Amino acid sequence: VVDSRYISEDVPQGLVLLETLGRKFNVETPICTALINIASAALGRDLRIEGRTLERLGEEALERIKRDKEGS
Repeated sequence: VVDSRYISEDVPQGLVLLETLGRKFNVETPICTALINIASAALGRDLRIEGRTLERLGEEALERIKRDKEGS
């Protein structure tokens, strides 16, 4: 079963975010990109369109993540 929640939820919510973080900080993410492409092809839809991105989270969310990281 291709349309499992591990693909339909984890890829757009996790890998898409990692890919956008990599883009922002100039870090290549070829494996994330490949997995997103494969999952999108398998499901027949572009998971980047529905995925979590820095733009959708907003800059304040990134700042909160940084503060949390520094506090731990």
